Amino acid sequence: MPLVICCDLDLPDGSGMDFLDEVRATDKELPFILVSCHDKEDYEQEAKQRGATLCMDKMKGMLLQDMLVRYAYRQLSGEKAPTFHKLLFVHAEDTSAGVLRAAMLQKDFDLILIPS
Repeated sequence: MPLVICCDLDLPDGSGMDFLDEVRATDKELPFILVSCHDKEDYEQEAKQRGATLCMDKMKGMLLQDMLVRYAYRQLSGEKAPTFHKLLFVHAEDTSAGVLRAAMLQKDFDLILIPS
C-alpha cells in the first residue's frame, strides 16, 4: 500500500477527481493529495467533499516536492497534518524571495510572492 497518493487534477485519460472517487471507494483513510496548476479555489471545495486530504499548487515547483516529503514524514510519524497559513509578501525583484519562501514553508507559512 502506498503511504500517500499524489495525483494531478488533469490527467491524459481522465480526471484526478474521478481517480479520487475510485480510491475512496476502496480506502477512506489513505491520504490523497490533489495537485494542479489551476487556482485551488476552482476545485478545492469539491475535492475536499470527495475526500481529498490536501490540495496543492504544482506551479510552486520544488516547494511542492518539499511539502510532499514533509507530509509523508508527518503521516509516518503520526504528527498532525500540516496547516499552511498564507502570507502576501511584496518584494523587490532583485531579492531572493524564493529562498525566504522555502524557509517559511518549513514553518507552515505559504508566502504568496508579488514583485513590487
